[in-house]
Amino acid sequence: MTKILDCTLRDGGYYNDWHFPLQTARQTVESLVDAGVDIIEIGLKSAFDDECSGLFKYCNEDYLDFLGDFPDATFSFMLNVKEFVRDDKLDEQALDRIIRPAEESHFGVCRLAAHYADFELVPEFVRYFRGEGYQVGVNLMGISLLDEERIAHAMSIVNGMKPDVFYVADSFGSMLPEDVSSLVGLLRKHYAGPLGIHTHDNQGLAFANTLRALDEGVEYIDATLTGMGRGAGNLSTEQILLWLQNRGADRARYHSSRVLDIIHDFFQPMKDHYRWGFNYVYMMSGLSNIHPLYCMDLCDGGRFPMSEISAILGNIPGERRASFSRGALADAINATPRSMAGQGKDLPLFDLSSEPADGSACLVVATGPDIRHYREAVGNLLRRRGLPVIECNDSEILADFPERIGVVLNGMRLAEIAREKSGLPRRIITGERRFERPIATTLEHFPCRIGEHAIAPDGLTVPDFEAGQYAISMALALGYRQIHLAGFSGYEDAQRNGPMNRYFETVQAMPEKPRLIAVTPTRYSGLEQRSLFTL
Repeated sequence: MTKILDCTLRDGGYYNDWHFPLQTARQTVESLVDAGVDIIEIGLKSAFDDECSGLFKYCNEDYLDFLGDFPDATFSFMLNVKEFVRDDKLDEQALDRIIRPAEESHFGVCRLAAHYADFELVPEFVRYFRGEGYQVGVNLMGISLLDEERIAHAMSIVNGMKPDVFYVADSFGSMLPEDVSSLVGLLRKHYAGPLGIHTHDNQGLAFANTLRALDEGVEYIDATLTGMGRGAGNLSTEQILLWLQNRGADRARYHSSRVLDIIHDFFQPMKDHYRWGFNYVYMMSGLSNIHPLYCMDLCDGGRFPMSEISAILGNIPGERRASFSRGALADAINATPRSMAGQGKDLPLFDLSSEPADGSACLVVATGPDIRHYREAVGNLLRRRGLPVIECNDSEILADFPERIGVVLNGMRLAEIAREKSGLPRRIITGERRFERPIATTLEHFPCRIGEHAIAPDGLTVPDFEAGQYAISMALALGYRQIHLAGFSGYEDAQRNGPMNRYFETVQAMPEKPRLIAVTPTRYSGLEQRSLFTL
């Protein structure tokens, strides 16, 4: 009989750092129970507690009492095996700190996720959780990377530990329906127990691959509401529920409409914001077995056009694609020509000495949503104090100050500015080495690389491809040591503030001890704050 495991609150947490409001989580569970979902995976039990991630990354049971309102539901959590390995064996003390015996827990099922490299250790974990009274599922990730010999070896290990269900995860979304058939046939040569599959939608095939798996006799399938999950996401719970309700052998069990309200109220707005699901570069990553976090990082914030993301992914070496490496990503970004360069002429190199710092202070203006409320105040400050001003991209509030310097990294944004007819800065500095479109201002090039923060006469290195980091480092390169920041609003999602927070810490630790002072509201941490109206 088919069993649906919904892992929305676990896999979906890769987008919002597992910060699901408790009331939303409760409504989600209620909807899934009413819809006929068999197992609800509430989240992870992670060993990584050094960041302020949300409850559903840790599943601390002291905060999950609402699960007791659903006595007939089956709840699971996932545990990444490699987080609990010390000296090449299970770290039992680390597990003891976070695991309760099943009879004292809200959870009845533990799922162990492991890559092939760690698979020899999984039997120790199965024994541990069986001893604590849990049903145990084992998930072998990255199945598309394994040849027949390694799959056969993995199955010999599975047969020795006899999990309650063995899962394979198409971690890169690279499989086709015929691949699923071949894989299930191969697994059944070695293993006769319950079998599950976790599909990813990089090629738009999560649903088709799941149906093929069901046809081949796979009993357990994973899904998430709206397909919410790392990278392109997963099979959609509502989609498979609707199909089983109309075509399945046990159709009376399912009530797909019960999940529609929580989707409408919460998950669809999140999808509109984060944009998981099929797109060109996610499909490219699936075809090339590229880890989904590369795509997620590159797609975040609209910093790169799709064509540029495609080129960057192509520059990640094959041996570094299967697991995410920020260093490999930085190297690939640095190796990729910006897409707007075209066949234009080389831009002149910006000369730092052409804009000497005639004072210790300047204003850097970004495009955060709060800046529009301070248009008049910023104008008054600039007129009264005569502060030099550097503008990130186009803040839309400084058209009356043509003496400003504009800085632009995003090639798409530079193309938009090139179409403007008035209100441009006196000069624009860009990381683009070439640009072929005419633009009604002085356009100069100052190189920008991704890596450990550094300032040099011939270029800047910043940790992330962010115009704000480029602008502040430009101010430092020009000699300013007191930098007022307007429009650096930050994000409500605290996780998204992490890169800028780390950049600010790095800058303020420089030997010159520059001061970064937020003069409009900010969610970033570690900045001095002072009202714009007191300057």
